[in-house]
Amino acid sequence: MRILFSGGGSGGHLMPLYSLQRAMKQSDCLYYLPPNDFDRDFANTYKLPHVFFSQTKFYFGSLFLVCKKIRGAFLEVAAEYKRNPWSLVVSTGGYAAVPVCMHAVVNRIPLYLVEPNSVAGKVNSLFAPFAKKVYTHFPYTKKLVWARTLNYGNPLREEIQRLEEPGEALLAFGASLGAQSINLLMSRLVKNELSCPVIWITGAKEYSAYSHLGRPGVTILPFSKEIDSFYRQAKLVIGRAGAGTVAEIQELGIPSILIPYPHHKDRQQFHNAGYLVENGSSIIKTEDELPESIDEILEILAPNSVVYASLLRQAKALPPKNAAQRIAKDIMQVP
Repeated sequence: MRILFSGGGSGGHLMPLYSLQRAMKQSDCLYYLPPNDFDRDFANTYKLPHVFFSQTKFYFGSLFLVCKKIRGAFLEVAAEYKRNPWSLVVSTGGYAAVPVCMHAVVNRIPLYLVEPNSVAGKVNSLFAPFAKKVYTHFPYTKKLVWARTLNYGNPLREEIQRLEEPGEALLAFGASLGAQSINLLMSRLVKNELSCPVIWITGAKEYSAYSHLGRPGVTILPFSKEIDSFYRQAKLVIGRAGAGTVAEIQELGIPSILIPYPHHKDRQQFHNAGYLVENGSSIIKTEDELPESIDEILEILAPNSVVYASLLRQAKALPPKNAAQRIAKDIMQVP
């Protein structure tokens, strides 16, 4: 059975697909990707069998031009299918998935969608009624109408496993390029006397502005491919509330302070963070609240903190989802 994986443009689209492929132990597969630098690097790093669209973005230009681009991409998918057909399609959405999902629907190829966020993206919302199943991480995922949903979780790398006990460090990071507001918060926080080690990932763009604040007990990095190791050292995570981050800290059972990205129209990250906040394992802060949050964070990090003990207890109470294995088993059982 050959599987086509579709998505791209960010790690939030590609990593769940890669994790799912590994869980399926599926070597006979193909990734259909947009031809941008991130996707090229990802495909090369993880040695993915892939094909690139000739078009970069389908939604720029007049309506006529957009339709023309999508039609061209659809024909590319059809030609590739004719050369070497696939049995089913798994997609995480995003603009790159439009022609692939269209082709699956038109040709009645089984389509499975993975929606990691609490608010479904436009492409997944559009194709959800035509999918055999839609796998969600959040039990209340919005904008999925007439969809056969299963709340199995966001597929994660097999290295992300529930920790028996948390580490001792504060781990702080933004998105792949960093987050200015989190870096500013950390620059103020590390000037205080801290009761725990700090691992602070600034993002490559802002590393030079903050690297001088490093000292014994305060490790500052531009980026890292060893995030799994840092998770194992963490007692508390400060970060954005992207779907991947929320799923990982839930799976690991680590308390968190989440600062949602404020500029999504649908407030997607606020809804993502809200799930952990409602369950008592996380505290949410807006960017405007950060300057007044230093003392609160220091109190949470202090030895024998009652607030931290409560966050940790609730983080451990949230069960791991083991999503990649559950979704892989469900898909592979269906003819």
